[in-house]
Amino acid sequence: MLKGNQTKIKISISLDKNLYKEIREYCDKNMIKISTYIEYLLKKSWNKSLTKRKINKKCH
Repeated sequence: MLKGNQTKIKISISLDKNLYKEIREYCDKNMIKISTYIEYLLKKSWNKSLTKRKINKKCH
């Protein structure tokens, strides 16, 4: 769901066949779109790396 003035862009990625199959099966089982799930994973990873960078800055 878009909030405020957020916009979306389209990207194209290449995935390993087996990875794609696993992601697709998971998404089908949980009734979610693959693009939504991949976006969720990217945000989760990005937020985790931001937290690590903030902690490292405080330590130095």
